[in-house]
Amino acid sequence: MKPTDLCARCGKCLVACPVFRATRRETFSPRGRLLALEEGRASFRFFASCLLCGACERACPNNVPLLETLVQAKLSHPIPTKYLLALADKLRPLASESFSLKKELAFLNGKKVAIFLGCGGEFFYPQAIKKLVSLSPAPTDLFVPQEQTCCGLPFIAAGDEKTFKKQVERNLKAFEKVDIIITLCASCLFTLKKIYPLMGAYEIAEKAFDAMAYLALNRGFNFNVPKEEIFFQVPCHLKHLETYPWWRELGITYYEGCCGQAGAFGYLFPQEAEQIRRSLFKEMEKNKPYYLATACTSCLLALKKAYPNFPVKMLVEYLKEK
Repeated sequence: MKPTDLCARCGKCLVACPVFRATRRETFSPRGRLLALEEGRASFRFFASCLLCGACERACPNNVPLLETLVQAKLSHPIPTKYLLALADKLRPLASESFSLKKELAFLNGKKVAIFLGCGGEFFYPQAIKKLVSLSPAPTDLFVPQEQTCCGLPFIAAGDEKTFKKQVERNLKAFEKVDIIITLCASCLFTLKKIYPLMGAYEIAEKAFDAMAYLALNRGFNFNVPKEEIFFQVPCHLKHLETYPWWRELGITYYEGCCGQAGAFGYLFPQEAEQIRRSLFKEMEKNKPYYLATACTSCLLALKKAYPNFPVKMLVEYLKEK
């Protein structure tokens, strides 16, 4: 049975979708995208406007496989190369000057717990990865597979199935013999747990865990700044994974809402992205925090752009060692 046959047109996915809630446009909704697919009138913009956050599938009472359908739709409607090149030019200046993080952490020779760096950990916040290592309850168990690569989510978003499959194969080999995989990036985690199985890579999905949940369950948290002054933006991918909601137990202010970035979306649809993050801005203005934190590469870049004179970090960086 086709996904469109399962859809009851009830509209619950619309209420859950951050893009539709901000724009009120049916074409920017899960239901609208399904109809566009069925009628054969879809362009790449229909699916590039999907955040792949998983909110619609979680809300659907008929269990329509929306995530799988939208992933396949993105792959069959790739973003034109000119847009991707423009995006790469915007991201390049934001990367850290240190590109040797894998080599720096090669001294870790454990066998049980592997750190999945992701592009963010390697290029945008290597200091957060180092903090994670220093906070680990069992540092002798840690190691960083040198063969690992990007989780592949940017290639899914771009519609590049060939490159995505190469990333999956490489990571399958890199993490083949580990017991647990931890990552600081919610989007990497979502990709490993939700999208890799769509390609038959179930073994990684079963091993992957949120690094902050790993710390919370095995070590506990102490902050190096007053925790009442921290504002934590909970990434969509973390919220919709239905993982252990450790952030609700820390005594910090948190906001479970979209940052509006979602990789290429924020660059391709800047006005819609601004509409989505208005609620976040209102919460920021109401709480007036001193420290802003998140747990996702894309969210981190979006918040740094929105608040250039504000301290914005991965939440792990605000933790102190006991």
